[in-house]
Amino acid sequence: MKNLCIAIAVLFLVSCSGDDDTNTTNYLQFESIESDILAGTWQVNNYTDEEGNRTDLFESFVFTFQASGTVVAQNDILSQPGDWLYDTSSDVEEFELDFGMQQPFGRLSEDWEIVSASATQVVLTDVEGNETKNLTFIKI
Repeated sequence: MKNLCIAIAVLFLVSCSGDDDTNTTNYLQFESIESDILAGTWQVNNYTDEEGNRTDLFESFVFTFQASGTVVAQNDILSQPGDWLYDTSSDVEEFELDFGMQQPFGRLSEDWEIVSASATQVVLTDVEGNETKNLTFIKI
């Protein structure tokens, strides 16, 4: 009887492990973004915020990302430096952009959640309260 009780207790403990897979995140799902973003130049294909579609603010700019964590948005008139980071320190993979408050680039200065990423397209979103921003870069 004692052995039966021990066997039942062991089965109970094994079946009640702390691993609950219902809310797991596929960590490092987008880790190739670090190498993909460095290969070539990019442009904003879509940017929407509370004001609607504002892609036109960035359509003349080409974005070049460097391994040092810097990024430059440049057109024929202006060159705006900033910083970027692929961040895995929270429960969601993020692509952080920081251009300071210089407009219109201040709109891009966010800790963006990565929705999808490939060698040719990066789709990002940022939700704060009732405000949702969406940003898509495509490789050119």
